[in-house]
Amino acid sequence: MDGIVSQSLGPIDTEILNSTQKKGIQLAEQLYSKFQTSKDVKDLDSAILHARSAIEQVQTPSSRTEADHAGLLSLLGTLLTERYIVSSNPADARESTLFLRKSVEECPPVADGSEDEKADTDTWMRLLKDFRVCLDRRCRKTRQRTDVDEAIHVLEDLSIPKSDRIFTHALGLERAELCGLGYDLTDDIEYLEKGIAISREVCSDLEARRTPQQLAAENDKHFQSDMKTMEVLAGLLRRRFVATKKIADIDALIDHYQEMLRVAETPSPPLAGISALAYKLATTSMVRHGLIYERDKDFADLEGSLEACHAAMATRFAGHDSKALWDFVINGLKTTIHHWYEHTRTLPPTITANDVLGAREIADLVPHTVPAQAKATWLYEAAARSEARFLLFPPSADGSAAEAAAARDMEHAINLTARALGATDPRHPAWGRMETSLRRRRRMWSEHTGKWPEAAETVVLSFANGGVWFPAELAAAQS
Repeated sequence: MDGIVSQSLGPIDTEILNSTQKKGIQLAEQLYSKFQTSKDVKDLDSAILHARSAIEQVQTPSSRTEADHAGLLSLLGTLLTERYIVSSNPADARESTLFLRKSVEECPPVADGSEDEKADTDTWMRLLKDFRVCLDRRCRKTRQRTDVDEAIHVLEDLSIPKSDRIFTHALGLERAELCGLGYDLTDDIEYLEKGIAISREVCSDLEARRTPQQLAAENDKHFQSDMKTMEVLAGLLRRRFVATKKIADIDALIDHYQEMLRVAETPSPPLAGISALAYKLATTSMVRHGLIYERDKDFADLEGSLEACHAAMATRFAGHDSKALWDFVINGLKTTIHHWYEHTRTLPPTITANDVLGAREIADLVPHTVPAQAKATWLYEAAARSEARFLLFPPSADGSAAEAAAARDMEHAINLTARALGATDPRHPAWGRMETSLRRRRRMWSEHTGKWPEAAETVVLSFANGGVWFPAELAAAQS
């Protein structure tokens, strides 16, 4: 079943419930599903009545059924939250808080190393998250500071086991999430500061107990919780920087990303998603250098920004084909090159084509104020770097990834050379060398791949002076 109720039903083991309880839960599910379509509050009222009835069947839960009773309480609290969202009846909000709080406090996990410990912990964390999500929804409805403050206080006041860090850390995580919501609803940065302080306290505790042995252990129950907490802190730090634009705040974010990378690299093998972290670190560094250059005009920050752009493009993390992600990097690179040219009247010498930055993108990086001959020379030099990379992989026919990568490098070299020729005219001092290198590179690509471009596929280049250039092979084929 879709919707919020399904989240609360997760902990309930219907196999050990009696037939009346099972029927009540099934009816509550069906009526809530009907309400989602009909939007008739009568269906929601009936779902709540059936959930209440199921709870009344277990007034004194045994150790075997306490988790299931807690799940029923969470279900009823979630349904009451839904009715509050629709009706705005404060009594529903108060009762929802009561049942959701009881669900968390009634099902305390026990960290005793037993086989059931992980299941108990997962159940309790799900109940806690359901509680926070319901508080979140109510705050979003009213958008009142008093409701946000009350929600944070309710979580702070929960009676939960303090003996095991994983439980106090989970609670800290949910409190920090509500602090972030408080900032979203009020624009009061104090909420961010409070969330950051809570998350820092948890992360500091994690650092105090963390050892390489624990991090390397595949069954370390704390590890994923640790990383989640660090991700929440990173989100809060990032939002604070967006709000303040202070260098000190972006420095704090960079320091935290570096710590996250250090932790993620410790297990063997490193955590999946480590390249996404590297991307975030690199792009944040790129933004930092750009801000400081705008303020101080220090050339060293342009070099730092260029290095960060290259680091971001090198991450190649899953999803690297996202246009929004790479447009952000390329726009940052374009800004850096623009400032570089303004500062030095030259173009940076380290731009190399890759799977993200092709010939067209490299050509588009050049500011419009750069003379045509200078642009052509720069593109020709970039082509030479791509050819040099190709030469690291001698021709083969084994279909390997290295062979395919080498072919792409030569394709970049060919396209960049063509762009260089298209950017200028025969008066360029290196015009003859560019023509010759284009033919040579086409031949090398053909020898490497066993292919030769059809004449119809060969691009005819247009030049700034209004003329055109045909490769000799194409001219011969058309004569």
